[in-house]
Amino acid sequence: LTRKQWSHQGAGVLPASSSSTHRCCRSRLGDDGGDGHRLSWALRAAMEAEAVAATDCSVHGRVYLDGAPGEDGRPGCECNRCFVGPDCSRRTQNCTADAERTWIEEDARVASILVTSMEEQFSDIIHCEVKKALELRHTYNFLTRLRDEFEPLRAQLQLLARHPCVSLVDAPVEVCMRILAFVSQPGATLFSFGYSFFTFSIHCSFYGVFLYGTFYGDGDSAGGSHKSVDGSERDVDAITSTYSSRLCWLCGSDFYLVEFCTLLVYIVLLRLMDQGDSFGIIFGLSHVSSRIAPLRLYYNINTIHNMINMMCSADPMFMEPYWMRHAADSAVVVAGWHRMSYFATDDDGYQSVELEKHIRMLHKAVGNAIVDDKHVVFGTGSLRLVNALVHALSSRDTASTTATTPVSVVATAPYYPAYRTQTMMFNGREYKWAGTTAKRRSNDTTSFVEFVTSPNNPDFLLRKPVLHGGSVIADHAFYWPHFTPIPAPADEDVMLFSASKLSGHAGSRFGWALIRDAAVAAKVKAYLEESSLGDSRDTQLRMLRIIKVILANIHGDDDIFAFANGVMTARWRRLDAVLARGRGVVSVEKIPPQYCTYFKRVREPAPAFAWVKCEKHHDCYEALLKAGIITQPGIESEDSSRYTRVSLVKTQDDFDVLLERLTDLVVVTTDEKQYSYYA
Repeated sequence: LTRKQWSHQGAGVLPASSSSTHRCCRSRLGDDGGDGHRLSWALRAAMEAEAVAATDCSVHGRVYLDGAPGEDGRPGCECNRCFVGPDCSRRTQNCTADAERTWIEEDARVASILVTSMEEQFSDIIHCEVKKALELRHTYNFLTRLRDEFEPLRAQLQLLARHPCVSLVDAPVEVCMRILAFVSQPGATLFSFGYSFFTFSIHCSFYGVFLYGTFYGDGDSAGGSHKSVDGSERDVDAITSTYSSRLCWLCGSDFYLVEFCTLLVYIVLLRLMDQGDSFGIIFGLSHVSSRIAPLRLYYNINTIHNMINMMCSADPMFMEPYWMRHAADSAVVVAGWHRMSYFATDDDGYQSVELEKHIRMLHKAVGNAIVDDKHVVFGTGSLRLVNALVHALSSRDTASTTATTPVSVVATAPYYPAYRTQTMMFNGREYKWAGTTAKRRSNDTTSFVEFVTSPNNPDFLLRKPVLHGGSVIADHAFYWPHFTPIPAPADEDVMLFSASKLSGHAGSRFGWALIRDAAVAAKVKAYLEESSLGDSRDTQLRMLRIIKVILANIHGDDDIFAFANGVMTARWRRLDAVLARGRGVVSVEKIPPQYCTYFKRVREPAPAFAWVKCEKHHDCYEALLKAGIITQPGIESEDSSRYTRVSLVKTQDDFDVLLERLTDLVVVTTDEKQYSYYA
């Protein structure tokens, strides 16, 4: 191909609302590359991006140029996790919105539960089945402790408990229930599924389902009875023919086993599986006598979709509607032959000079940072800069310490856990993680680097350094007017910012540091160049375009900060209304309003997270997990387990489901009679 042909055929366009590079080898709006309409190929590509972005996916999905094509060759709608249909308009039942797929799809494949009832004389069979299960699954994180009187089984459990990959926890059941739960990674979370499942069954009058004891082939009554729920008989009849023969390995009395299996499947389908997930039988006990046959039901969870609302992530999808409105003017066209070199400048630099200039213009326009006396260093997200800065500041301070004394890295609790995990990952001769600032003794003379996050992640308070005399890394990722009032521009020696919190483009992985000291900036650049040869030039190009759009609309009718602040303020009003119904069961500390120089008025903050405190639960993370909400526990930030971080920046669908789950939680927990379900 000639260079001109390659420039047309290899051209692509990246709408601001997309998450990856889009390829557009030939225009779907015509085969003439735009020449027939006398449009440049760049404008043609931008128009195509606008056309695709305008495809109707209701408000619960989106369409991308590089999405899966439909029958007409055009990309189709990609729906939010709760919605289906060609235009994503139909909501699924019992959905939980945008659940984290990684561990659900991978680890849950080997999650298994053995439900069993037995008498002492069958303990040998139980031992055999336990052995089979362990051989099939190899390692387990949780094994439910049986509440029974039988010493042989107790001895077996004690033996299993010695395995380093097994831990014993009490089952949330009565003495007459016999449940073994084998659960793989990530153990604590997946075990909670089983915990919630069986606990829910008790509170919804399905308790009798698990009271069946030994079954007799002559039709004697089982050792228990069940209370039905309104409408359950009809639903049970509807699934009997479909599921009972496939899920239950029948032995002993077919009548009682079918009834048991049918009711069990009914519960599981309603509470654990969202339409269409399947179970597979691993083994049965066909050798057991039909006259005295203890029930054995062993099932494998193949897939678990839409299980829990994933609200621990700070994925800023709430800004997506803004960029959908700016699909054309924020689009970036990349020809196949463009930017193939490592270098962005003639002097072999890796940073776009134009992007750096616009970052400085942005800070001046917003008024959140002093940039005139700072060096700008790009990173793959601000997270990539964290260790680069620790390295640079530690190597600067080693002259003042002995050769065997690494620089201490500290933060005030609650802090962003990545500070700890990254530093510990690279602990070495020059620096080490030393915990919280409260642990540092007043007579400690070793050099230190202190992380100061303002607004703080997770509690969103504006912070200042606690210690004096060391180096400070000021993380201002959330110091933008849509999240917090801007009382004055920040002016620390080292400051961190992130594009994901500015514009919502988390997938582009772009951040930057403002550094006063030229020597420190040079060391940070050297660290990044040695580890990655700079940042993606495509990403830099995209962020340049994004910042240009932000600057063009700043203080205008479509100001991104006004838009994002409006969304977050509305979400906080709804959240406060829900929490108020809980009568103090779950609370969020109020942050006082301040004067904002950007909006030129006194305003309340609209934090990206709710730093939730559970007044009646010792473990707030577990309380919300049982309500179907995954959060970030406070103990990860070295705070009390009564706190947990709830993200509020995901899609509107995610937020709506979050409020539904929180409403259920606070309503139930205010009823002392039902409080034990979450305790």
